[in-house]
Amino acid sequence: MRNLLRAACLALVLAAPARAAFEDMGSGARAPGMGDAFTSLADDAYSIHYNPAGLAQVDRPQLGMAYSRLYTGLSDGSDIGTSQIVYAQPLARGKRGTLGFGWDRLSLGGIYTEQTMTLSYGRQLMK
Repeated sequence: MRNLLRAACLALVLAAPARAAFEDMGSGARAPGMGDAFTSLADDAYSIHYNPAGLAQVDRPQLGMAYSRLYTGLSDGSDIGTSQIVYAQPLARGKRGTLGFGWDRLSLGGIYTEQTMTLSYGRQLMK
């Protein structure tokens, strides 16, 4: 048990933040509408981005999709867009937790692309 705890602490110390060229614009409509103050309220498929433990509150399959064109009307005619798909699937009607999957894509008209895939799991430990 101690070795497992030491390994977990070492992994946290060695973990480095990911870097990307564009700022995170948020996920879904509800969380950005709340100023991304969604962590304590996370109770839907979008909680994979804000608080994966919130997946434990999902009691039926949920799917969310979005597409946005950002910065329309730029003088150079560039086309910047984001695409997003999130899905949450309760296991054994939520008794064994909920598995969440997310795919995000930001692209600049075939010149530059960022893609992120997220896999999350949340389960209620005590009732």
